[in-house]
Amino acid sequence: KITEVTKTTATTKKVTVPFEKTRFYIKAYYNVGKKYAYSGYSTGVSCYQQQLPEVTGYAVSALGSDYVKLTWNKMTSCDGYIVYKYNNEKQKYERVAKTTDSNSVYKFTDLFPATEYKLTVRAYKTVDGKEVTSGYHTAFYATTKPSVVSDFKSSSTTSNSVTLVWKKDTNAQGYIVYRYYSAIQKWVRVTKTDKNIESYKVTGLNAGTVYKFAVKAYITVDGKELASPSYPTTTGYTRPETITGITSSSSDSSNTLSWKKATGVDGYILYQKISGNWKRIALTTLNTFTVRNLKAGTNYSFAIKGYRKVNGREVASPKYVPYNTSTAPAVVDFTLTAGSKKATVKWNKVTGATGYKVYYKTSSDGKWIGLKTTDNMTTSFTKTGLTSGKTYYFTVKACRTVNGVTYNGKYIKKSVKI
Repeated sequence: KITEVTKTTATTKKVTVPFEKTRFYIKAYYNVGKKYAYSGYSTGVSCYQQQLPEVTGYAVSALGSDYVKLTWNKMTSCDGYIVYKYNNEKQKYERVAKTTDSNSVYKFTDLFPATEYKLTVRAYKTVDGKEVTSGYHTAFYATTKPSVVSDFKSSSTTSNSVTLVWKKDTNAQGYIVYRYYSAIQKWVRVTKTDKNIESYKVTGLNAGTVYKFAVKAYITVDGKELASPSYPTTTGYTRPETITGITSSSSDSSNTLSWKKATGVDGYILYQKISGNWKRIALTTLNTFTVRNLKAGTNYSFAIKGYRKVNGREVASPKYVPYNTSTAPAVVDFTLTAGSKKATVKWNKVTGATGYKVYYKTSSDGKWIGLKTTDNMTTSFTKTGLTSGKTYYFTVKACRTVNGVTYNGKYIKKSVKI
């Protein structure tokens, strides 16, 4: 159907051309009263709009480290869109794809991480076998996210810290470290570094505790933080605290060690220094242990670490404080000889003794009375002023003093009648 567009008295006229191919005709006319008289139609002229409108409304709907998903305002009069990416080396746009539908979205893939890209889109329509496109096209700038951090793990731990390491990303500006709080089931930011480092030490942690961490690389684009699309996670285990409060009680063949209970441990590892080297001698779940088959009157060094089992691996205290102690001297063998209103005690030297203590009492169930403490060179003592015909009881204890602590040996008692 031919439809009138306009009337004019001139020989030229500017009309709006639709996107579809359109044929125009011209008729001459003159007025006859209130009516018009027309000539026949001229030969028709076909034409169409040479350019489509500019695509507008660019936005990023999804973004990764290797892709950008671009959207724009939909144009109803086109057959599809041609998407372009700017080639910085050639300094020109290159066609990436030509869509055959009117969906106003395209995903640019195989991009480099943390890189700015210059993108644009033209609408097109095929008329008479020719591609009619948008004329002017506005550039849209989009930056991909940094790569996901790789080789993320915990490298070393103490009782209150975990050191995290990862492979450095040369494109990153810095990193964001997170810690997972199971109580609120949420990742919480620990720190944001302003340097492209490859490790971070998380401090202020509890001893003997399992922690979960994550990390993202980031860059800053237009004042906003742009981080990796996802993050790797790792588990870090703080070591049990250093064992404290160690005490001991000794016999001539054993030493019973006790210590303060540690939190977050499955048990304790005991060490003994033998020939200058620390040797593991026992594993216990209690905070006390008796080391047996020791030599009388001998110095010993022990150490204790707390430990916990994590994924089948033993995680122990980072350090220990050596505890030095000694066994008590052996029982003293002595002879007891009566004299005139006196009694003489003689004994053999005991290995490791630094001195001897002589006691007596006037009845079998009486209280021991100290008579003399001698050095380790003295091996006899005579008690005078005793009553004839009366029975007295005597004993000798070996003693050993090491670093201000005195270890007393067991004793036997003997009686003599004056």
